[in-house]
Amino acid sequence: MAITPDGLRNWIVTRLDASIEPNWADQNDISIYRGIHTKYNYQLQELLKTYKAKVPRLVQMYQDDLEEVSRYIKNFDIPKAELKGELEGMNSKIMRIADKWLAAKREIEGREKGYFTRSPVGTDYYIDLDNGSDVSPHDGLKYGNYTADSGTNTTTIVDTEPPRTTSGDWNGAYIWNVTRSAGSLITTSVYSAGWTFNLATPITGQTTGDEYYIIDAGKTVEQ
Repeated sequence: MAITPDGLRNWIVTRLDASIEPNWADQNDISIYRGIHTKYNYQLQELLKTYKAKVPRLVQMYQDDLEEVSRYIKNFDIPKAELKGELEGMNSKIMRIADKWLAAKREIEGREKGYFTRSPVGTDYYIDLDNGSDVSPHDGLKYGNYTADSGTNTTTIVDTEPPRTTSGDWNGAYIWNVTRSAGSLITTSVYSAGWTFNLATPITGQTTGDEYYIIDAGKTVEQ
């Protein structure tokens, strides 16, 4: 049985409860695992703002999906197990992002309380001197890692995690599928309560659950 939207909201509130003192040694391991131990304070604050905006939106999407699933079960002959799998995938994604939110909060808290002493490092930039472009919104940064949502196939990635909300903002960027060790250019990027990336060349075996990141170059050698 899928968790209710209210149950999911309550889980998130409990998960993010700042009054619960963590084990700071374990929290340090979590920060390292999440890769946030090398980020500057302003970058952590940006992460908090992103997760704070994203999680409620995803919960609302989950509630809408749950209501739609209920209608399908009532009116159509669709296997319940198939629909349940879709909901559990959304459940897992929301909980994973809430965990990232908590990790960023704890990293900031650990620094403020003196548990963590960090040496932040700069962000990697990917520059093509011949074909590179400084035209907004392309900034040459790496975004991710992300996990592909349901609907992903060899030529398309569907996901709600990447930032920005204007269709076309990711056109010309480069996807690297970590799971498949292969990449492709994004030819078109469409936003509608989440992103759909259409790829220039298929990535063999690509499917829901694959891990990937985006290199946001305005132009690349392959173009």
